[in-house]
Amino acid sequence: MPTAEEKVSDKAELATMTPPVTEETPSFKNIFVKNVTCNGAGRAVFMQGLPEMNLKGIQLTHMKISSTKGIEVVDADGILFSNMSIITQEGYALQLKNSKNVTVNGLEYQVPKEGVIKLEGHLSKNIYFTKSSFKDAAKQISISNEVDKRALRIE
Repeated sequence: MPTAEEKVSDKAELATMTPPVTEETPSFKNIFVKNVTCNGAGRAVFMQGLPEMNLKGIQLTHMKISSTKGIEVVDADGILFSNMSIITQEGYALQLKNSKNVTVNGLEYQVPKEGVIKLEGHLSKNIYFTKSSFKDAAKQISISNEVDKRALRIE
């Protein structure tokens, strides 16, 4: 079921729905996780910031995860995934929604038919994939209509 924000197509109206940042707004930033192996998780990783206060400066490196679902990131800025191995039973290896300045350096994956990467949200931008092994990026990366097609770069 879509959220109230997803039902609004007017970006000016959407901006008025985002609460102002106050001293009560939580802030999560500069988190580093490395050398993790996980087998049998329900979800590989779930990270969600707030529209008014994105998660910032998160780095996940040298991780091997086998899970039912892959990584999901919502409302984040400045995220680095480096040397990641993701095996999922369903869904995408990585889903990004309204996230910006994301770098994925070295992604290995084993996923079912849905695809490898899913990008959503009109605020998504500056998504970079390097050293990633896409056999057919056009089929393996799903970009929703609200995402600027220039938001993604593969090197």
